[in-house]
Amino acid sequence: MHTFFTPARHGQTSVLRRRRFVVAALAATIAVLLAKPGLAITSDEIAAIAVRGIGKCSDWRVIGACYWLRCGFDGCKIRASPKVGHFRPDLVVSVYGQHEAHPWAELRAVYGDAWTASIETWARLTGGTPPGSLLEGRSGLRFHEADATGHPLVEFGDFAAFDYVCAPQTLPLKPYWTSAIDVVEWRQGTIDRLRPAAFVPGLREVGNWPLHTWGAVYPRTGWTRQSDAGKAAALVAQRAGDIVTRSEKHRVRLPFESRGTGHWPPKHLYERDSSSGLWQMVLPNAESECSSFGVNDLADRSSWGGGRVGESREWIWNLWRPYKCCRKAGQRFVGSTQVVAWP
Repeated sequence: MHTFFTPARHGQTSVLRRRRFVVAALAATIAVLLAKPGLAITSDEIAAIAVRGIGKCSDWRVIGACYWLRCGFDGCKIRASPKVGHFRPDLVVSVYGQHEAHPWAELRAVYGDAWTASIETWARLTGGTPPGSLLEGRSGLRFHEADATGHPLVEFGDFAAFDYVCAPQTLPLKPYWTSAIDVVEWRQGTIDRLRPAAFVPGLREVGNWPLHTWGAVYPRTGWTRQSDAGKAAALVAQRAGDIVTRSEKHRVRLPFESRGTGHWPPKHLYERDSSSGLWQMVLPNAESECSSFGVNDLADRSSWGGGRVGESREWIWNLWRPYKCCRKAGQRFVGSTQVVAWP
């Protein structure tokens, strides 16, 4: 029997919270698809694409052991349980032109109008870039909106293809970061531009500077100068992932969920570091493999982004992140050992 591997202190309350997000979003899906034209993918489809990537993206393995204190009428004993590590999709990162035409149907239904109103209000007050202004100049200057949302697969039993599966630190369809709320810094990058990575060439590059680069992570705004539309979108996705996985006072984001002892969630996402996260494209192409951005395609016949641009100019990726956890085998967690270097 396959079971979801849920760490200590992960009870009924968090399960009910996850279900509320899913039910609310699914209830609005049919209405939004009928009301608004354009490309839209559903949570079921996103989850199904993630399931197809389990074999090549998860890298599941036993990496050590955890120790628990278990007490009963006959006294207390130390119990051991396997410590496992694997990648799992915990975030969906979307890159697009306007929030009211979000490529993810459920997010468009629940948040699209509110996010658009937020940006319109900011634009009226400041004279800034209004929603729907996807800019593509001859110099390669582009602007995109983006968001990072809890992955819907957390409620799907298909992911329990392994005997031990770590619970994510995200809730399904919960928007942990969106450019509609982090609107000022996403458009202006005032504070980000003060960081050395924003003005020193070679720091935080998506690629191998100076041989080749898709662009710099900093400043983390929606503006890119990249002639390849697919690479520009990937660069924006990397920036969104960078923001949402860090707690910074000048960025507006929601904190991830806490899972208690016996659970080690992923840390910060870094470009060109597959051990911190892997990307699986959902739109415009549904891919079954995961990789890092920044591949050198100078010797290839076509650019990496050449076949990854749809007519709607909208992109979605599953972000797979490394988790470590162990099955609860007692009332109190004592400690753990790791004998395999992972990830």
